[in-house]
Amino acid sequence: RQLKDLARNVEQFFHVSCSVECDGRFDTLPYDVKLHLFRIAQEAVRNALTHGRGDRIEIGLTRSNGRGFLSIHDQGVGITETAHDHEGIGLHTMATRARLIGGSLKLRQGDPRGTVVVCAFPLP
Repeated sequence: RQLKDLARNVEQFFHVSCSVECDGRFDTLPYDVKLHLFRIAQEAVRNALTHGRGDRIEIGLTRSNGRGFLSIHDQGVGITETAHDHEGIGLHTMATRARLIGGSLKLRQGDPRGTVVVCAFPLP
């Protein structure tokens, strides 16, 4: 529900298309895991709005082989190779949040454009 509210707010206040796709129920996740995932999504969306300059953001929450995956894909200009060299506090905080829930965070160039942020995490 929080991710859908985030998407609705992005569309309303920033006039950028933002959608959420969820392939199952994640209601049983512990509160702290839900909070960290939401904060990761919130920061990735903020980065997309601030730096990506795209017109579409897609948020996904999926599961496969006992793991959950939160993905945020913006259709903006994409992350540069040197962005990791100048990691800001936001990227550092997202990675820390992922580790706190036993997961990992990866950033990559989107296909065909934009940036994709993926947090992989264990499911209970």
